[in-house]
Amino acid sequence: MKIFLSAFLNNNFGDDLMIRLLCRSFPEHIFELENPAKDLLPQFSDIENLRLSPYSTKQMSRVNPCPYDLFLKIGGSIFIIMRRGSLKRRFFEWKSVERIRKNGCRIATIGCNTGPFYLKAAEWVASGELRQNDLVTVRDKKSLSFLQKHAKKVHCEYYPDMLLSLGIKPFTGQRRGMCVSTFGMKGKETPGYFEKMAEAIQLFYDKTGEKTTLLCFENDEETDIHAAKRIKEIAGDCIDKTIIHKGDGSDIIEAVSRSRLIISARFHSAIIAVRCNTPLVPVVYSDKTENALSDYGYRGARYRMDRIEETPAHRLIAAEGFYPEECFEQAKGHLEALGRLIDSMENGTA
Repeated sequence: MKIFLSAFLNNNFGDDLMIRLLCRSFPEHIFELENPAKDLLPQFSDIENLRLSPYSTKQMSRVNPCPYDLFLKIGGSIFIIMRRGSLKRRFFEWKSVERIRKNGCRIATIGCNTGPFYLKAAEWVASGELRQNDLVTVRDKKSLSFLQKHAKKVHCEYYPDMLLSLGIKPFTGQRRGMCVSTFGMKGKETPGYFEKMAEAIQLFYDKTGEKTTLLCFENDEETDIHAAKRIKEIAGDCIDKTIIHKGDGSDIIEAVSRSRLIISARFHSAIIAVRCNTPLVPVVYSDKTENALSDYGYRGARYRMDRIEETPAHRLIAAEGFYPEECFEQAKGHLEALGRLIDSMENGTA
């Protein structure tokens, strides 16, 4: 089967690993990736069944009949719309997907969450696109409720985040050091965030004599890399090294699995901590982290990014372990649901 793949392509740890899991799970199918750069990204060069599509979504919407069997979106924060620019882009995306469906292609979206939305119009746009789907899988229960209300005819299933299904064995040696998942946003800085992370890193060093590894889950000079540089400027010799996501993400996973704890800002840093059985302290910048951790049964402390200045540093290194093994098996459900759709298409029963 020939599958068009739409994904978030910004050297992001979570999205890149979701693409890897997808292609590994369906080696018999060819995935053609939409890529505005018109070049297959280096971190995917070893994936044999992943190629570059000659089409963008907009271009493909003008081809009738559609040259693909399935139009597939994979990603977490696809349907978060908090700015006017995002609303405009999602509206045009909806209309392209609508035309692709009319041109004979099946539509699916896996691994996502919905919201928050800054306007009712944003809910309307997201709902319009979601209603084009034959299948949607979501990673939190709030998103499932949204679909059941706004896209009742769409087949929707809920499972824990896809990366919880990664085959990671907990590290059994002596754990040392701390990890901090850095967080930055283009053109915006959270007051006191860099200073508070540095304060926690210094306190951890004073208590243990062990240094901290900074983790950039997004490989972008203007976001996580910028944040890492700022934190290192303040924390100085308390920093061991900085790991920037690239390739298959194994260097970040190994660092998290060997650490005593992680202060997790990026969503998937919390997910990987849970999967590695590494105690975590979530610093929450989005409801998606709150919703997912609550769904999975995490009852430990968590701190809001927008109030990080008020958080005592000692609380940021008081991590709690959380290892919900039942979620790891359930997280396979996203790809299993996709497999059922593909089978039904091949058997002519869909």
